[in-house]
Amino acid sequence: MGWFGLAELLILALLTDGLFRRLGLPGLIGMLLVGIALGQSGLGLSRVKPLGRLASIKLAG
Repeated sequence: MGWFGLAELLILALLTDGLFRRLGLPGLIGMLLVGIALGQSGLGLSRVKPLGRLASIKLAG
């Protein structure tokens, strides 16, 4: 996840935080749901496979 992906994750987390607070729910719940849905290992939505990169580094080294 590069800087753009991190910025995207933070912006979506903050937007979800505000939405959940307006609904009367803790904002942290919204942030956690965004992190699970868009994080590196969450729900398989990421195109980047961090373990694949590590494996290629190990083979090259």
